Amino acid sequence: MTRFAERVRRWLRRPSQAEPPHPFDRANGVETSGLYYADRLLSGHAHDQHSEGYYATAPSLFHGAMSLWAQSLETGMGVEDYSFIDLGCGKGRVVLLASEYPFRAVRGIDLSADLIRVAGKNLRRWVRGGRAVCGDVRVERGDALEVGFPAGPVVLFLFNSF
Repeated sequence: MTRFAERVRRWLRRPSQAEPPHPFDRANGVETSGLYYADRLLSGHAHDQHSEGYYATAPSLFHGAMSLWAQSLETGMGVEDYSFIDLGCGKGRVVLLASEYPFRAVRGIDLSADLIRVAGKNLRRWVRGGRAVCGDVRVERGDALEVGFPAGPVVLFLFNSF
């Protein structure tokens, strides 16, 4: 590899803190921004090879998807009848956004201990700020293939995680 190519590669892999935060982060005092290539998220798990890296879902995209989903609910069913699971939650932006809806429970699962640590900090700040409508919101480190699904209907969210 040439010196120039190596410098470009190092520049592309610089920490996300060098990037400006998303307006969502600035408005809410959280850290969900950044772009992490998969090679920066190695956890030692066999499924690391399936990671697509991390970048957060745009709030407008999430709320648009929620609107479409809500329109598809069967008569007599409401958001409160469902649990919400974000597989590959990263720093937890979708978990935070989902907690603004009255789900039975909201869960974020990610293989990366580093991302889950940030997601947990974000969630604590979010809940202390009174933003969560759902009273049962958690993030946890785990493998998407080993998630135990709660009884009842579930909304499963995936955004380019693997």
